[in-house]
Parts: sequence; C-alpha cells; structure tokens
Amino acid sequence: KIADDITTANAPVTFKGAVVLSGSTVITTKTGTGNGGNVALSGAVNATTSGTERLTIVAGSAGAVSFGGAMGGTTPLGVTNVGGKTITLSGNLTTSNNADITLSGAVVLNATSTLSSANGDITLTGSVNGSSNGGQSLTVNAGTGDVLINADVGNLRALNSFSVSHSNDTTVSKSVKASTVSILSDDDTDAPSITIADTASITANTTFKIGRAHV
Repeated sequence: KIADDITTANAPVTFKGAVVLSGSTVITTKTGTGNGGNVALSGAVNATTSGTERLTIVAGSAGAVSFGGAMGGTTPLGVTNVGGKTITLSGNLTTSNNADITLSGAVVLNATSTLSSANGDITLTGSVNGSSNGGQSLTVNAGTGDVLINADVGNLRALNSFSVSHSNDTTVSKSVKASTVSILSDDDTDAPSITIADTASITANTTFKIGRAHV
C-alpha cells in the first residue's frame, strides 16, 4: 500500500507488485533543474475507496512512466494525472466519481486499452501510438465528461481502432490514424459537440463514424 507522497532527486521509482493507494499519492522524480527519473509500476494499481484516492505522477521531460497492469480495474482511482516523456499502458485505466484523467506525455499502448472516467474529463496532451503497427486499440469513455485529443494518434504506429465511445464535447486537434475510427457524443447530454480542428486529419482504412452515441 502507498499512503504518502514519494519524491526522488531525479532517480527512478519502481514497484514490482500490485499497488493499493490508501491515500492520495504524488510520485515525483523531477527535482530542481533535473529532467526527471523513470517511474515503473509493474502490477495492478487500485484505490482503497472507489474514486477517492488520487494518483499524480511527475516524471519530468526525461522520465518514462510505465504501467504493467490495469489501473483502477478492481477499485477505480480518483483524479489521475500522469506526466512524463512517455507513458506506457498495458491495460485499462479507470476512475469514478467524475474523476478526470490527464495523460501529459507520449502514450504507447502495449495492449488494447480503455480510458474510462465515469463522467470526468479525459485529456491526452501527447501523441498516442501502438507498440506495433495496427496491433493495439484505444477506447475513450468519458460518459458525460469532455474529451480533448491534443496531439497525433497513430502517427508513428497506426492503431487498429480508435474510439471515443461516450462524451459530452470531444475535440480532436491533430491527426488520427487507425483502421477504424469512431467518435461519438452522448445522446443524453444537453448540447454535445464534436470539434475537428482545421489542423486535424482523420485516416481510417476501413470504417469512420462520427455522430451521436445510442445508449
């Protein structure tokens, strides 16, 4: 269990087993003028109380963050903010109680993954790529929260599928490349919108769908 914050002087932090957050936790491997250290959590990460314990990781411009299992798969996390040079996902990331998810760094999918926030906002500020071309998929489910895709998806290794399954407002600012692309806003929100920026492009080899979700 982790109950307190963890700070290193740009040195790596590694957890080799399952982690339970018994309190909101900040893991910081960037201090002073350093560029940060790696953070690796090789097992599952869960909260103690659904949607309550927050997780923040600050790995700096050089620190690689890697998750080897599902996050919030048994007990969803609270607000989750992860920042690093790269962020590797090997399973789903789930929050609850309107808890936002923010990934600030280049995301690499080691496995097909779903980001689910139970009505919190989901923001991706870095690129999203698979670990192999066409081998992984990403689903983003914000419920009635907003989705912001602020960097390229599949620009280095195209995804098998990229889907925003539920959201209120969704904004795509850069390119999206996948065999299947689906971007849906939720039927039961008051005024859902989907914005494709002038700078964005969407490439779908087989299927492209944009519109309202049916729930």
